[in-house]
Amino acid sequence: MKTKRLSEANLMFREGVLVIEFSERNEINTKEAKEILEAAKKLTNNEVVPVILVDHHPTTRISPDARDILSDAQHGFLRKCEAYVSAALSKRNLALLYIRYHKPENPAQVFSNFNAAWNWSMEILSQQ
Repeated sequence: MKTKRLSEANLMFREGVLVIEFSERNEINTKEAKEILEAAKKLTNNEVVPVILVDHHPTTRISPDARDILSDAQHGFLRKCEAYVSAALSKRNLALLYIRYHKPENPAQVFSNFNAAWNWSMEILSQQ
């Protein structure tokens, strides 16, 4: 297991799955989004892997520009699949809107608990 702690997120790469857990912050901006992407690329050796994004903090907000950076494959971070985890219904609804707006080419789902997201990601990973 490899980990990287940033002020805006904790990243963990385990069993071929990258987990990004956002820290409690007011807003993640473009600079911070780029830092997250760089850390993710280093942890995964730039491989295409399942990604689980965890956001349990009610005050954390990702700016629209940062969201574009985190979702754009042109920034060099490809995902096998994306799972969004939040216990808050409002955050899950935002994740669903994000999926509908950005229409990722990889599978993407929203979950209310981490274990379900992990199991789904492992299932996608095993389909290689």
